[in-house]
Amino acid sequence: MPKFLVYVEETHEDVYVASCPSFPGCVSQGNTAVEALKAFRYSVSGYIASMKKHKEPIPEGIKDGIYMVEVVKI
Repeated sequence: MPKFLVYVEETHEDVYVASCPSFPGCVSQGNTAVEALKAFRYSVSGYIASMKKHKEPIPEGIKDGIYMVEVVKI
């Protein structure tokens, strides 16, 4: 099963938003980061089903060699 990089950000309204660059426009939210990720998994499954229905290419995902992501405050 392919892996994708999903961003989870906390908004100023204390809501968490999950998105993935591989699936533009597919965004979910929740009251916690875990809820946002759970909602995103559900949303992206529908997104992929739509891509398959319309015969659009499905992104390949990231390579297993990526092992670390660092968040830097500027």
